[in-house]
Amino acid sequence: PGAGLAEQLSQTVPDGIDTTVDYKSLKVKYKPSRVFFGLQTPFSMGSDQEFRIVKNILNIGFGYQYNFPKDDYILESSFAFIYASLYAPLNRLTGNYEKQDKGLFIFAHLGYGASSVKTIDFDGKTLNTSAGGFTWRVGVDYYISDGFGITLSSYEGKTFYGGIVVSIL
Repeated sequence: PGAGLAEQLSQTVPDGIDTTVDYKSLKVKYKPSRVFFGLQTPFSMGSDQEFRIVKNILNIGFGYQYNFPKDDYILESSFAFIYASLYAPLNRLTGNYEKQDKGLFIFAHLGYGASSVKTIDFDGKTLNTSAGGFTWRVGVDYYISDGFGITLSSYEGKTFYGGIVVSIL
């Protein structure tokens, strides 16, 4: 009769060890850090950092953004955002498991944002104003190589940002 499974493996792989990688069972390594710039005026720049919560679907993140004032009466303007990040790794979803950490990642951020603005009034007095509330952002990260790519996003469809993204694997 035929040879047993162990004997077949030992004939095809040294020492009978299966060295194939089961990419389907591997988790996505998506944990992005972004540096981005505003694509409209006033000029702004910011950064995000995400941490894995539920692999292949959910991260939690924190972002900060500084807006460079374009008007003389605005002295400072900044924005902070804490959020849950739902994401979709397209290569994995289409069955391309070997390249699941490259290519397009679509994301949606839902969370709490707070802004702070320091202005000067007509009498020369400094006024500090802050506001906060629920907000959202959608975007895409495109990983050109393992752990490095570009990012595009929009807050509530009103402001747009572009930049670079890295993912510490």
